[in-house]
Amino acid sequence: MHLNRIRTRLALLGAAAAAAAVVLGGLAPAVATADTGGANTIKVLPATKTISPPATGGSFSVDVVANAGTAMSGAGAALSFDKTRLTLTGVTIGPAVASLNGSCFCGTIAGYPVNVAAAQAAGQIPTVGFSFGNSGAPSGFAANTDVVIYTAAFTVSATGDSTLAPSVGTTGGILDGNVATYGQALPVTLVDGHVVNSAPATAAITPLAAWLATNTVPVKWSGTGMGTLTYDVQYRKAPYSTAAFGALTPWQTGVTATTANFTTSPGYTYCFSVRTHDDNGVSAYTPETCTAAPLDDRSLTKSGTWSAKTGSAYYRSTAMYSSSNGAKLTRTGVHAKRIVLVATTCSTCGSVKVAFAGSTKTISLKSTTTVNKKLIAVFTLTSVKSSTLTITVYGSGKKVYIDGVVLSAK
Repeated sequence: MHLNRIRTRLALLGAAAAAAAVVLGGLAPAVATADTGGANTIKVLPATKTISPPATGGSFSVDVVANAGTAMSGAGAALSFDKTRLTLTGVTIGPAVASLNGSCFCGTIAGYPVNVAAAQAAGQIPTVGFSFGNSGAPSGFAANTDVVIYTAAFTVSATGDSTLAPSVGTTGGILDGNVATYGQALPVTLVDGHVVNSAPATAAITPLAAWLATNTVPVKWSGTGMGTLTYDVQYRKAPYSTAAFGALTPWQTGVTATTANFTTSPGYTYCFSVRTHDDNGVSAYTPETCTAAPLDDRSLTKSGTWSAKTGSAYYRSTAMYSSSNGAKLTRTGVHAKRIVLVATTCSTCGSVKVAFAGSTKTISLKSTTTVNKKLIAVFTLTSVKSSTLTITVYGSGKKVYIDGVVLSAK
């Protein structure tokens, strides 16, 4: 049979498989890609198949095909798949391609029928091989002729994609990775096929704490898609002096890692988003997750009696303390939606009054045990306000330790 006639039969088979998929899954798979495997190959046709819609998945069929550079009398192959994402529903012998005289398919078949349940449990269709008898011809099939060994039917969920990996076997003319044709061994190239969920690649980013009294922020992300996933992570930031966010800035580009530490500057609010690249394209950027880095105590203006503390227990290794009633720490030109005190609490600690945008709140720093870098939410406003922040020691004789203050734009 001439090559064009074989490809015509394969096209008809693909149409039949598509129709079967509609019946099985109610969903029509996309058109297969062109056969580019060439001679001396064992391959999966189509090389790429899209299942839609993504909400429910669908059904599809693939053809495992042999093609030798010379006339061949046998071919065989196995097919591995991801059993967690693909469900094997049936294996049939490839199309009854006629032998060279065009009248019959003559020969024997090894490894068929396939035990579908066992193949699903193993994640592999074992080797199915054809040994082609000749009917008045010197060999079963002409050189460079696609011979469909078998057709496998699958269903796929919408949770992800999978690679279909064919491999040569030792049955039906495939010997030690070569196609045997009357004593001549031909090299075999394996061509992977992919089952592609039509849902685009997705990205997710782990929500950050609204504020962290640390010098770095651990940012984590993830994604789903086909093949090797890479990620782009971007951020934007807003200073406490304006609460206005600047332009988006690339941070991680084309990385395979799914976590990294971001070094912050005091008094800024940071927002991060991520997108995923896979073999089919790129996802949209995720919604932002934001966190605020406290302004350090050394950036506050002192009035009254205050003493400095240093040590690794404090935010950015510094703190201010006072037991003088009425002593103040202030910061003018603050633009913020949330105010959070960073302080030390202890059994002998006193209280402070925090004033901002016309509101005042008394905060007790007393606790049964000593806690450094304690984050204490003070004000959550309906929108960003511009005002002077004042922290005043309230009472006398008891120390208060002020380590910083979060001035969040979010």
